[in-house]
Amino acid sequence: MTSMFSYCSSLTSLNLSNLDTSKVEKMSFMFFCCSSLTSLNLLSFNTSQVTTMESMFNNCTSLTSLDLSDFNTTSVTTMKNMFLHCLKLEYINLNNFNETKLTNVDFMFKNVPENVTLCTNDINSDSKILSKIRYGKKCYAIVCTDDLDSKINKHKSNDDECNQKCDLSLQYPYEYNGKCYAGCEK
Repeated sequence: MTSMFSYCSSLTSLNLSNLDTSKVEKMSFMFFCCSSLTSLNLLSFNTSQVTTMESMFNNCTSLTSLDLSDFNTTSVTTMKNMFLHCLKLEYINLNNFNETKLTNVDFMFKNVPENVTLCTNDINSDSKILSKIRYGKKCYAIVCTDDLDSKINKHKSNDDECNQKCDLSLQYPYEYNGKCYAGCEK
């Protein structure tokens, strides 16, 4: 499915609920430059065989949210440029993303809004995905929650154990409902 919908610049929404993706290995540039795409439901995608998602949503400049929580990424090796230039993204759900085989996440979040909410259940300091949320002085919020519609107000944790668990390269570790999360601010 490499470049399957690339340059469909007038496409505003897409229903792919009946698309069988169980044998697909490549989704690189799948929605590349779909600049008018505002709605995309990929919850039925079977991505268990996919090895590359490079630039999958690159230049989807009108997308405001993406729920990829059902993606099986156990075979994915590259997510390079995956959300590059997604200029209006406010929310990305990456819960259940698996980084086991992931080797390339270069520019994964480059030029996404600074206030994007990134939902992920992986808070390990060695997370390849989380290592790409910081570009110079720009930082992106990380929010982990089971409630997809909620926004959590961050607060700096006073818990030393929480501070040690969180990635020290990210500023302002915080605790919410007894769990340790990392976030960064300017």
